[in-house]
Amino acid sequence: MGVKMAIITANNSLSISSTEGQLKRKTALINNGNSEINSNYSNQPYLHSSSLLESYQVDPDLLIKNYFSSSSEERYKSRKHIIEQIKDFKPFLAILSYGASGEYRDGYEGAINLLAETNDYTLLKEVSLRSLILYKSLLLERGINIAENFLEILITAIACAEKINVNDRFNLLVNIIPKINSRMIKASMIDALGLIADQMDLEAIKTEIKKYILDKDSYISSYAQEALEDLE
Repeated sequence: MGVKMAIITANNSLSISSTEGQLKRKTALINNGNSEINSNYSNQPYLHSSSLLESYQVDPDLLIKNYFSSSSEERYKSRKHIIEQIKDFKPFLAILSYGASGEYRDGYEGAINLLAETNDYTLLKEVSLRSLILYKSLLLERGINIAENFLEILITAIACAEKINVNDRFNLLVNIIPKINSRMIKASMIDALGLIADQMDLEAIKTEIKKYILDKDSYISSYAQEALEDLE
């Protein structure tokens, strides 16, 4: 099948291998802010010191700040370590915010890769349940690009979190993540369903994607139709 697959590459950033048709569809939707580089970006080695861990107890955001300010190689080394330190949903929100901001090199992909390490369905569900309020808040305070990036990262990370049962991930995508009338969000949801298509009942995936064929946006309708064809 021509289903798009998420791959953690050797250089430690998320890449997507697609059929030619999928690549053309997604290219038309790529947000220019996703890979924006901050002039303050630093390649400082990521520190795994006891003092840093102690500081994390005081400032839970510290490890996450260091993660996004580090090189791709150091991010790869630290992802599992960081996720193991997270005990509540607030650091998850920080990861989403950093990734959506466009202020860090490969921050969008870095956030997806980090969140995809989780095996905690409860935390991921809690973030998903709060995502509509957070989306609306970002929309007002930071603009549509940041708000959409936030939800896109969450949607893709859920699909890629393979340590969590696929049926639970499917439930989050279909029943918990809010239905936003946005071309980017709808396309991301279609892509996410495609990512888990080879891990569960294919007919359930097709049923959800078919709903987008009825969308009033002709672009999304066509996007969904092509996604279905890729699953054949």
